[in-house]
Amino acid sequence: MDSHTLSALEFDVVRRKLADEAFTDPGRRAALALQPLPDPNAARWMQDETMEMRRAAAEEGRPPVDGLTDLAKVLVAARIEGHPLEPQELLAVAASLRAARAVLSWSSRIAWEHPKLDAIVGNVKAEAEAEKRITAAFDDAGAVADDASPELADVRKKIGKLEERIRRRLEDVIGSTKVWLQDTFMTVRNGRFVIPVKAGARTNVPGIVHDASDSGVTVYVEPAAVIEDGNDLAECRARERAEVRRILTALSDIVRVILPAVETNQRALAALDLAAARARFSERWNCVRAEIDDKCRVRLEGARHPALLFKGIDTVPIDVRLGDDFQVLVITGPNTGGKSVALKTVGLLHVMALAGLHIPAKIGARIGFFTNVCADIGDEQSIEQSLSTFSAHLKRITELLPAANSTTLVLLDELGAGTDPTEGGALGCAILEALLASGAKVIATTHLGDIKTFAATTAGVVNGSVLFDVQTLRPMYTLTIGIPGQSNAFAIARRLGLLEEVVKRAEAFVGGRERLLERAIGGLSAARDEAERDRVAMGKARADAEIAEARAKAKIQDAVEEKRSAMEAAAREAAELVGRARAEVQSALDDVRQKRVAPKEAQRRLDSAHREMAQKAHQLERPGTPLAPGEVKPGMAVHLRSLSQDGVVLAVRGGKGRATVSCGGMEIEVALEDLVRGEAPRVEAGAPAVHRSAPEAPREIDLRGLRVEEAQRRIGKEIDVCLRAGCESVRVIHGFGTGALGQAATEFLRRHPQVSHFRTGKADEGGGGVLVVTFRA
Repeated sequence: MDSHTLSALEFDVVRRKLADEAFTDPGRRAALALQPLPDPNAARWMQDETMEMRRAAAEEGRPPVDGLTDLAKVLVAARIEGHPLEPQELLAVAASLRAARAVLSWSSRIAWEHPKLDAIVGNVKAEAEAEKRITAAFDDAGAVADDASPELADVRKKIGKLEERIRRRLEDVIGSTKVWLQDTFMTVRNGRFVIPVKAGARTNVPGIVHDASDSGVTVYVEPAAVIEDGNDLAECRARERAEVRRILTALSDIVRVILPAVETNQRALAALDLAAARARFSERWNCVRAEIDDKCRVRLEGARHPALLFKGIDTVPIDVRLGDDFQVLVITGPNTGGKSVALKTVGLLHVMALAGLHIPAKIGARIGFFTNVCADIGDEQSIEQSLSTFSAHLKRITELLPAANSTTLVLLDELGAGTDPTEGGALGCAILEALLASGAKVIATTHLGDIKTFAATTAGVVNGSVLFDVQTLRPMYTLTIGIPGQSNAFAIARRLGLLEEVVKRAEAFVGGRERLLERAIGGLSAARDEAERDRVAMGKARADAEIAEARAKAKIQDAVEEKRSAMEAAAREAAELVGRARAEVQSALDDVRQKRVAPKEAQRRLDSAHREMAQKAHQLERPGTPLAPGEVKPGMAVHLRSLSQDGVVLAVRGGKGRATVSCGGMEIEVALEDLVRGEAPRVEAGAPAVHRSAPEAPREIDLRGLRVEEAQRRIGKEIDVCLRAGCESVRVIHGFGTGALGQAATEFLRRHPQVSHFRTGKADEGGGGVLVVTFRA
């Protein structure tokens, strides 16, 4: 993909935002250098890698790559035999090794399988011994530590003693010669301790002059009393420098040995930081993984332009499709109407997905794997090349046209603009025609009527428009496919206060055909607005229905709990009754034995207790044949005693003593003891033996014309009826259309525990618009 297209689509804006999410310089550089990948499988891998990192970061925090710095120059220097690295360079290597060790520990804490991250972390090598030796050789200030070697410790101890002795002697000299001194302090010149002596009194302070002030009034003298100690100090410092160099060389040799591991770690940790940056970018901007389609088909819902998101601009997400039922989309409407934003959104989201980034759109987004994305966007005027805007656009199109093929996405902004509208429109139509013949997928924007007409009358080409608020003169960024946009020139002119007579005169100049076209578009727009209002109303009604359904489920659950409480109370009452009856029987028997009452009176008391127990047993009785827990099976018709409702068992969790039952189109979880055997439906004599179902059971379930949610509710309810009626099979009619209903029905049937299998209908059964479902026996 050429740099011109990436620049026109503002991919740099995305890369800079991505770089802001990185924690290290190598990660930031990798983000700024990100490119679309030439292999669809590589792009899918990167998208999955981003998804794994989102989950890993949510559970274990971001990968600990802190301290990772750019070691490019350090690694070059480390290759030179015998060349000692500087302390800060060695410490940078140690920091890289420390980050590698921390990342391995972080990865080991992730309990679930993460093959994409493993592919990165698997290249990381912990060199703990090298890290330990390098770190131990330096103090907190980053200097070689005294205990880095015995020799260094010894020489620094001597240096300390010599410096202390020199200071004491200089204090004595200052005290005895201060009359000839410029000041009473000691300092260092050329590595020697000196005192400031007045130039005129130089002979009064024996010693060696090492420096003089710029004014010449002060000379810096090393008194004779410390010269010998100064010589010893110079020798010790030379030994110190030699030992430090030896230590640095030895540590550099260690780095040289592990150089391949350090280089591999650098690449892996930078890749891990980039993956973490992609994950944070995805989460921050509510992005999703996009499916990459090898057939170059595009379907985006709720797509948002990243640059508008970054600026906090509130826009309506766009829905766009391309490549299924049309190949060229022409977006029309007024200038500054949001056409270019819609165009750039599609192009930029493609580039992002192919670079391994998630995109700001709804789940289920699909982008085509285009081997080339060519864009001609914006003002291409070039003063340097003496090209007008029109010429610059035409030059760009001339370059991309010969290379266009079925795996090319072409984005053309303001096609035909910058010249005479008639000739520009004709050129635009011819260019679209040539691209259509090449098989390329094309999105073009224009406000020229001739191109609108071409799109409306050419197979494989469709019009689209972006909503524009004439009152505020601002684009609404909502893309509508199938309806051309109006230029709104006259409405905008009126809104901006142009004299009414001028606007009316302008309208008179417009030909009859053009006026009819604008009126037709206006009528379509009005119809579209009305349809949108209906859609919103239906959405609200659907939401209200879902709320009502939730409330109904809650009431059912409350009823179940209330019934259960009542049964428990009744059980307690029955237990108390049995206890009283036993006591009464025992009392009657005792009275008879002791002859306190006559046998007839005892019999009366026993009969009374029996009647009371029989009455209470009748109150607690439940209809139906009780089921043992082992008898309850999926597909069985049952009766829920607590609700007095019939249903079908969907699943049994014997270990927990509960079952999921489909009852009245809803799934309810109940206790096994609440179930009794339901009555099998009776088949009328002489009924056609098409199914084992009762006459009221459906032979087919028609989903056509329903939305996905409505279709799933209907198919669930109708299958319940089929199962209770003992049906063997049923036909599900979803039609052709966009395929959404067929996909929804397929997913529902695949999950249903009582569906044995299903297949696409044969030609005489409805073909691809029908699913034939067989239930478990």
